[in-house]
Amino acid sequence: MVAEYQISEGDPNVADTAENRLFTIDQPAANHDGGDLAFGPDGYLYAAFGDGGGGNDQYKNGQDPSTPLGAILRFDVENHPTAPPGNHPSHPYVYHWGVRNPYRISFDRGNGDFYFGDVGQDTWEEVNAVTAASGRHNFGWNIMEGMHCRGGGNGCDQTGMTLPLTEYSHQSQGDLSVTGGVVYRGSKIPGLYGRYLYADFFLAEIQSLVFTGTDTCDEYPVATTGGSLGGIVAFGEDKDGEVYVVSLYNGNILRLDP
Repeated sequence: MVAEYQISEGDPNVADTAENRLFTIDQPAANHDGGDLAFGPDGYLYAAFGDGGGGNDQYKNGQDPSTPLGAILRFDVENHPTAPPGNHPSHPYVYHWGVRNPYRISFDRGNGDFYFGDVGQDTWEEVNAVTAASGRHNFGWNIMEGMHCRGGGNGCDQTGMTLPLTEYSHQSQGDLSVTGGVVYRGSKIPGLYGRYLYADFFLAEIQSLVFTGTDTCDEYPVATTGGSLGGIVAFGEDKDGEVYVVSLYNGNILRLDP
């Protein structure tokens, strides 16, 4: 479900209780539900939905752009239900497709580039990024898991697919689940400026990379002290571009400071 609430006329810090539902869809399984919401540089609202859940895309939604499952949707909130121009012709609200469980999406406030983490099945976790002007993308699931043909081998047809910016393996690490983050545009930590920060729910660390527009470069973890980072489920930014991290394990919202 995607819903909106109006800000109260009497208090800008309070929302009215009246709910306006922009979009609803039945979920066939209990996992891979909505992954995040974000407004893009085009002014439209983007909403991430998993492939319907279960395992191995058992409902066959990943490569079907006529369904909003396994897709990144795009809404014109001001003129809803009119769909934004440029959405996929097979569905009024589908923009990107071919995703498994897109957990946390964001736009770089510096240049509008779009990033998200996509949780893998058994073998690979991935981070995807595309430039603001590059249009619609098919990110490959369920044919691809990370940069690899699902199930191994090199015999799958990757025509028209956008492969991840980076990936990491489950090998020797047990269960993993990527948590997408944000590009740092603050001023307190100049060494992180322009770097995309992300994490994994099961790993107590923050990773970073730089997206050049076509490739990734200079990947390294961010050294942190002063607080447990286990169970990272979200990143956030304040008005100055400083970054916050939500930890499910300890219930804290942590701020990255130099």
